[in-house]
Amino acid sequence: YEELLLYQAELYSLSSQIQKKSLEEWDAGNMEHLLHSIRVAIFSAKNLRDVTRDLENLEASEIKYFNERYIEFRKKMLRYYTSLSSQLNKKLSEEFVEADFTKLLDEVNEDDKKFLQTTLNFIAEFNPGRNDMSRLIVVNRSFVTSTREIISATREFSLLKNKDSV
Repeated sequence: YEELLLYQAELYSLSSQIQKKSLEEWDAGNMEHLLHSIRVAIFSAKNLRDVTRDLENLEASEIKYFNERYIEFRKKMLRYYTSLSSQLNKKLSEEFVEADFTKLLDEVNEDDKKFLQTTLNFIAEFNPGRNDMSRLIVVNRSFVTSTREIISATREFSLLKNKDSV
């Protein structure tokens, strides 16, 4: 997270230096596109930092179901970010980039549905406290939203990177 903030500062500094010079329309559009993607990625990383704190509370909970969800969230995080990292290292056509990121977003959506179904089943069976379950659902929602945003920002980086390398 701290590194992201440093990159953000460097990017804004570079951007202001570049904007002092005249840019061709294509370059200006790409710069704005890149800046927007970075803003989204940093905002999402900030949200995930908060989610991480909430996940630590789940891990420390006395409720076994919450401990299991903590492990599940950690596995999902690792799986998603490993996939994103490999995407950034690929040089593919725009069509393949779109397909890979669409597949990853579908995976996030499917995991979200499974989580909600499992949680609803748990609520129906054990009737836990509202505050605990509400907190768990909010953590999931924040996690899913931030993950989708980071995937979208990474997709934009990949498309721009691949376009420049063509």
